[in-house]
Amino acid sequence: RSPIYCDHGRTRSEESNYTDQGTHEFVYAIMPATTADKAKLTRKGLVLNTPLSNVMENHHAGVLPLVYEGISVNADNIVVSAVKRSEDGKGYVVRAYESAGKPTDAVIAVKGLKTLSAGFGAYEVKTFYLADGEWEEVLFTEYKE
Repeated sequence: RSPIYCDHGRTRSEESNYTDQGTHEFVYAIMPATTADKAKLTRKGLVLNTPLSNVMENHHAGVLPLVYEGISVNADNIVVSAVKRSEDGKGYVVRAYESAGKPTDAVIAVKGLKTLSAGFGAYEVKTFYLADGEWEEVLFTEYKE
């Protein structure tokens, strides 16, 4: 049960609104698992909650093969959650995290960029910045310390 108003008990004004009104839709899946399956469950959850995008295209010669893997990681428990141009436009940012609760050394390969090797602690989130041909770990906000 959720509170009828999202004001946490303060005086209500015209900005106060009802919360959780209307129709809600959700998807769920049930699967057998053990505590040893944390990385597998994380990946299955991401697949369930991130539907594929279908882009209709006409036949053309193109430059990519029929099967293409833009990002690869050598460890099942490391999840790459973002790859993007940096805010300064001078490099690239990769954000990844460890999902099974165990320290892991990983190699992350992004097509067209230099391969990244990094160690992750249990459940650790790391952000990396590639500029001038070298990866470096940076703060979540991409600013250097």
